[in-house]
Amino acid sequence: MYPFTAICRDTTLVPTWLVGPRTSDSAYRFLLDVARRMQGRFQLTTDGANTYRQTAWDAFAAFAGFAQLVKLYERPVDDERS
Repeated sequence: MYPFTAICRDTTLVPTWLVGPRTSDSAYRFLLDVARRMQGRFQLTTDGANTYRQTAWDAFAAFAGFAQLVKLYERPVDDERS
């Protein structure tokens, strides 16, 4: 199970959330609920899961700017450690 959570960057309010499998179907249901609750154009940022690319377009089309934040983790080399 995966927690899908929408958080407003300005107020930190949570307009909606969903707990379900990390699938395209769950992402689609979650993003449709987000779209139903939002007014006006806004920035939508998700993690790097592939399930969001098409579902974000289907749910929001031109009503939201869409970006994915992808974090890369690696071990530092020995001389970079302090």
